[in-house]
Amino acid sequence: MLERLERHITTDQGYTELRLHRNLSRRVAMRRGNLIENSTSTLAGSSARCHAVGTFGFASVPAEDDVALEHVLAEARANAELIGRRAGHSDRPLPTTAPGQGIYDYRSKRTKLPASVRMDLLKQVDDYVRTRFPDVINTDVVLGELAIEKALDQRFRNSNHIKQPCRA
Repeated sequence: MLERLERHITTDQGYTELRLHRNLSRRVAMRRGNLIENSTSTLAGSSARCHAVGTFGFASVPAEDDVALEHVLAEARANAELIGRRAGHSDRPLPTTAPGQGIYDYRSKRTKLPASVRMDLLKQVDDYVRTRFPDVINTDVVLGELAIEKALDQRFRNSNHIKQPCRA
């Protein structure tokens, strides 16, 4: 994800942040030993924040392709310029701070379970509940997963006009 952001973000127009996020959801449900749901969905989007004319502008879209990245950057920059002009601000520089850096990977080290193993696990739980509690009329056993992926790239010019990338 970071590589994609790096292709779109530059420092030639001041402080800029570009973000991508993607949520992957899986859900499997069983009732009385029968599969009643097996779904997967992906939600993704991008956003940008830019500083111009002494203010910040923000924009976001529910898409993550190259066109969306260019669009959010242009919209965030235009929003910052519009707000700055309307508020009568000058292009005051941002305070000088040390750039934040880091790549943080919190993915599980466990091996991903294939669909067949997840289905067997659900079947075992469903069988156990129906055997252990025979008087229960109905039970739904559900397995849900959520994976969240995010990337942020920040770029800015410091007071010496040196381009400095900041990735997190």
